[in-house]
Amino acid sequence: MNNKNTGIIIGLLLLALSTQAQSPAASQQFLREDGSLEAGSEYSKMLKLESPGIVTLTAISLDFQPDLKAFDPSGELLAEGVQQDRSAVLQFFASQPGEYRISLFATDQIQGGERFSLAGEMNTGDSSLVIGQDLFVQMSTAGRSQNSIDWYRLEIPASGQLLVDLKSPNFDTMLTVYLSDGQFLQNDDHGSGTDSRIMISAAPG
Repeated sequence: MNNKNTGIIIGLLLLALSTQAQSPAASQQFLREDGSLEAGSEYSKMLKLESPGIVTLTAISLDFQPDLKAFDPSGELLAEGVQQDRSAVLQFFASQPGEYRISLFATDQIQGGERFSLAGEMNTGDSSLVIGQDLFVQMSTAGRSQNSIDWYRLEIPASGQLLVDLKSPNFDTMLTVYLSDGQFLQNDDHGSGTDSRIMISAAPG
C-alpha cells in the first residue's frame, strides 16, 4: 500500500459541543437531486468517485419511508442506511476510486409517483496527522446541522501497534478509524467515560 490515498482516516466526534471556535471542514457536497419512486421499484444511482473518502448520503421523503444501500465497484453490498422518521442516512468509506452504486427504495407500500430528495457529501480528511503528534482542537456545532465531526488522514510508515486517544474533560467523544480496506473500528467510552481510545495492528499505508 504505497499509494498515499490509502491511508487511515480518523474521525473525531464531539457531542453537544458549545465552544464558539469552529474547526475546519473538508466536506464537499457532490450530489443533490429530486426524484419520484414507482410502486415496486427502486431508484439506482451510480457515483463515480475520484478519490478515497467518507461518503454520507441522506434521503428524505414526505410520502414514504426511504432506505438506502451502497454497493462497491465489484457489486458487493458495502453499507446499509439507518432509517429515521421519513428519512434515511447512509455512511460508508470509499477505500478506492471507482463507481459505487446507490439504491434508494421504500420500506412501506406506495402507490407510485411519490417524491424524494437525495443529497450526498464526501469528506477526504480535514488535514493530516503524524505518528506521535498531539493535536489540540476546538470544535463547534455552530453552522452545522449535525454533531461536530472532523476527519484526519494518517499515513502509517511501518507495521506496528497504533494507539489513538481522543480526550475531552467536558464533552462526550466518539472515535472512528477507517482502514484502507473499507473496514472500521469505533469507540465511544474509554477511561473517564467522555474519552475514546482505539488500538490496532497497523500495516504501512
